[in-house]
Amino acid sequence: MIVEKQDGANLPIEDLDGLFVALDMDFDCYSQLFVGPFHHPRHDFTTLWTSESTLFKNELKTKTTSKSMDLPKVVFSLFRNGFSEYISLFRTLYLDWFEEETETIIQSLWRNQGNASSTAKELFMHRNSLLYKIDKFQTLTRLNLKNMDDLLLCYLLIDQFTHQSN
Repeated sequence: MIVEKQDGANLPIEDLDGLFVALDMDFDCYSQLFVGPFHHPRHDFTTLWTSESTLFKNELKTKTTSKSMDLPKVVFSLFRNGFSEYISLFRTLYLDWFEEETETIIQSLWRNQGNASSTAKELFMHRNSLLYKIDKFQTLTRLNLKNMDDLLLCYLLIDQFTHQSN
């Protein structure tokens, strides 16, 4: 387990993947990694860690050849197979990541298949303003809404928890 403070120098999963491939070659071993999201310090880390490690162990049963995984890479199988076991983790992420404006942007991006120009037009927003808000969200979450797996995770979280609260 590696725990790091969130700052601008955190490596993306692709870079971590390359780093561990090099380490595996140097030490003649094979490692797999799960890169979890950053959590606000006010949350119970033990509960979130338990949930994330269980998720990773369950995913390893089916994804034996994947070098690295993160929530967007496993979201489809999670929501397909049920994620009630991880509900506290996902509720925490939902509460930390989303505000009403962010939800509206993500839902519109989803309807427009990730197209920023169409989304900006639908939301009556300048395209650069939209891109700024997307970048701000990416800084907060390390999720790139231009990536469909990341967008799907966000869309499913919003869909799941906004329906539960109604």
